[in-house]
Amino acid sequence: MSGDAVWYYAQNGQSIGPMTLGQLIAALPTVGGDRAMVYGPGTTNWVEARTVGAIMQAMAGRGGPPVPPMTAVGRSADVIDYEIFGEEMQFAEVTLDPGEMVIAEAGGMMYMTSGIKMETVFGDPSAPQGQGFWNKVLTAGKRMVTGESLFMTTFQNVASGREQVAFASPYPGKIVPMHLDQLG
Repeated sequence: MSGDAVWYYAQNGQSIGPMTLGQLIAALPTVGGDRAMVYGPGTTNWVEARTVGAIMQAMAGRGGPPVPPMTAVGRSADVIDYEIFGEEMQFAEVTLDPGEMVIAEAGGMMYMTSGIKMETVFGDPSAPQGQGFWNKVLTAGKRMVTGESLFMTTFQNVASGREQVAFASPYPGKIVPMHLDQLG
């Protein structure tokens, strides 16, 4: 194989490769499409194919419509790429794909890379635009009654590559990841 055969995909717990980008693109439809786990140039660990720009560009060149944008109606969460660091004073680093956004309570951000745009908003930032002033007051008031802030902060990746933002608590403790789709 040539020197550009550096891609792998995972299937049934096995690493398949090395192969060229073209061979990987040809194999993806049978092994999970853009959600198949891949490893290659520019990745530091196994990632979904849809998070790798070179793969998505090559797949877009094969025809068919682009992936439709997500709308507020029928909202759903994407798979969150995160890593937890530390033992007693832990922090979580979230990796955002281009265009992805994470919402956090004010004061939780520890650091962010240069491609992240931070905005503080009043009301529910995940609600549809144009929700009206009184709806914003109602959602902010609910948060205030539970001891949370009136304002929420959004962190959106406005760059063309993947970017990171990290969050930490001001108190010692453990971060326990909970996958809500698995908890019902």
